Amino acid sequence: MLPPHDVYAVNAGGAAAGGFTADDYFTQGDVFSNVSQPVYTTDVYLAGPPEIYSDARQGGQFGYSFTGLTPGINYAVVLHFAELYFSMPRQRRFNVSLNGTVHTNIDIVSLAGGPFKATTLLYFVRADTNGIINVDFSRGANDQPMVNGIEVRVIE
Repeated sequence: MLPPHDVYAVNAGGAAAGGFTADDYFTQGDVFSNVSQPVYTTDVYLAGPPEIYSDARQGGQFGYSFTGLTPGINYAVVLHFAELYFSMPRQRRFNVSLNGTVHTNIDIVSLAGGPFKATTLLYFVRADTNGIINVDFSRGANDQPMVNGIEVRVIE
């Protein structure tokens, strides 16, 4: 069953667009934008609005903290990606930690099948005892992490 609705939907590195709020809830990182080439979003599972894929938050290490959630409850966390700079697999590989569970060497070009193609990763994450989900990005095998959007969804 698909998660029915967002608690948070953030356009990482950009302005409000298509139901996603402007970039917020972050610590550290820089904004990157590439509007010279459109991003392909057709047939992407849980794709966000096309506008969120033309900008990103990136940096050696950065994170997002989503608060006010129900402690101990699982939420769906959807990470939205489109490679806006590199063109080949393995040029950017980074790690994502979701409340301490680390997923290593994420490669956007490999996941999406090329640059300027959107892709998503879906994780189920339990809010901690304070009702918080932290999404932290760090360097992996190559270059720095980046993300285009993040959703935290209620699961029913």
